Amino acid sequence: MKNKLLVCILILISLSIYTTGSIHLNYRFPFHADEWDNIKIAQEILKEKKLVEYNPFLPGNPYYVNFNEEAHGVANTNSAMWELNYNLFIALSSLFTGISPLDTGLILPAVFVFILSFNTFILVRYLTKNDLPALLSAIFVMTLKSDVFFLGPWFLVALSFGMAFLPLIFYLFLKSQISNRYIPVFLLVFAATALAHPASAVIFIPMLALYIIFNPGIIRQNKNKLLGSIFLLLVLLLVVVPFEGSVAGYIAKILKILTFPRSIPMNRFEVVMQFPAYMGVIAFGFSIFGFFKAMMDNEAKILPLSVDALLFIILAYIYLGYAFFAPYERVVVYISEILLILAGIGLYHVYRSIKIQKLAAALVIIILVFQVNSIFTYKEDIPLVIEPGEYEPILWLKDNTPQDAVILAMPRASAAIGVIADRNVVSLIRGRLGSSEDSVNKSLDFFRGNTGTREKILAELKPDYIYSKEEISMSSLKLVHSENKTFIYEVR
Repeated sequence: MKNKLLVCILILISLSIYTTGSIHLNYRFPFHADEWDNIKIAQEILKEKKLVEYNPFLPGNPYYVNFNEEAHGVANTNSAMWELNYNLFIALSSLFTGISPLDTGLILPAVFVFILSFNTFILVRYLTKNDLPALLSAIFVMTLKSDVFFLGPWFLVALSFGMAFLPLIFYLFLKSQISNRYIPVFLLVFAATALAHPASAVIFIPMLALYIIFNPGIIRQNKNKLLGSIFLLLVLLLVVVPFEGSVAGYIAKILKILTFPRSIPMNRFEVVMQFPAYMGVIAFGFSIFGFFKAMMDNEAKILPLSVDALLFIILAYIYLGYAFFAPYERVVVYISEILLILAGIGLYHVYRSIKIQKLAAALVIIILVFQVNSIFTYKEDIPLVIEPGEYEPILWLKDNTPQDAVILAMPRASAAIGVIADRNVVSLIRGRLGSSEDSVNKSLDFFRGNTGTREKILAELKPDYIYSKEEISMSSLKLVHSENKTFIYEVR
């Protein structure tokens, strides 16, 4: 038994490295702007030896420009705390391993993918009492595709943390109904997930609620446990959103935060998410089979019922124009994750139904190889924050400019400059951290405008250096470095 478990773990470790590490063979930097934000916060935590509740990229370190608050029209939500546990995890991982926060952007995603797959293995093994469907589900779930808007396991973002612990929370919830000794662990893991990525905790409210509706005996048998869980939710809520004003006003504010208005369809996806195209038609087909098989088991039905609960949110988004509990894009990812877990269960039952064992085994291997390699579908569509050739010019900034220098660059490259060169920047692409829309627009206008426009913007923004991918001819700028088609100017 131990040897079999060890083999399964080695398979999952190998596939985690392959699916997440191989994408960086020709590119050693994080892909997504949010990754650079998280790395910068971790750097600042290590440097200042304290929690960071300000934007470390910008001069004067203003409070977070948090676009969740902006979108909801809700202020003072203590949004710097929303992913506190996640940023601490990155910082502490760097501190204890000696790996720089920038390099964690390559390593930690593979770690989270392994945790995701292993937690899935634990859950499905418990539900089915069999290692094979557990291994199949663990492999399927790590093939969730990453996309620049929907995010996913490739990126060093808090969603990846939440996704990794979603199967474990299911497992601990089910076990806590049987034994009280699992309750503290369940509450601890749930709290850690909530402080790392609140949406990944809040999303359990509709999922577990529907499961309890189908199992009303849980309420009668576990009143004290449920009261304890509700108390924990209230404590976490007050940490993330401090109480102010009246009770009615506070409740209205919470409801506003948990309501996400429909936006224009992004990228290749339509408003009605095309799950077969996103997951893969074969995986989607097995997930539907696994869905019906799981519904036959009292505990395993928590997975298909969770899909049903989240589909209500999708329908509300489509017909009412609002998603609830989590943004529509995140709900899509949660549903896809659970469906991929069910796909492993479905494939296992197909395997058992084939009488010729060698044929069944060959079919399973072919399907898994195809599914694992399908995760690279959207890799070429991810816009890079910086090109590989920009690393050396940015290092030049670190070695040859004052610590308090302010750099004006295009918003996307600014995040990399803030991380690699450890310099303040003028504007940032709108992500978790960001600068004002006005500063973003002025930065763009500088690089697109004529000399008169540029002079006016220089006088207003007062940068010390300009980082440009094109040559700029202005009397107020002095070229101080040129490398790999990148030009650095000092403002006279």
